[in-house]
Amino acid sequence: MYPTQRTPRLMACLAFALLAPLALCPALAQEAPPQPGPPRPFQLPTPQTITLENGVQATFIEFGAVPKVTLVINVRAGGLNAGERVWLPSLTADLLKEGTESRTAEKIPRS
Repeated sequence: MYPTQRTPRLMACLAFALLAPLALCPALAQEAPPQPGPPRPFQLPTPQTITLENGVQATFIEFGAVPKVTLVINVRAGGLNAGERVWLPSLTADLLKEGTESRTAEKIPRS
């Protein structure tokens, strides 16, 4: 064999010999995780539900020390709940896009 043919094979063997132990080291160095501690006491907060003057129900649940709000609004509206007047929700939505005498269409969503 010529020396130029041996060089790639020699380099590959040398690279394997140097890198193979590195691949095995992380597997050998890992240790078992610590045992879990006893469970902490956990108590669910008591929800408080109030009904506003307009009939809307609001539920408050205390969670943590930092004030935060998650707002979920369910509005039963649309073609499914219109009964015989399936055109009414579409008409109402179209008219809201036009605005009113006292509010423009841009002011309606902000109110």
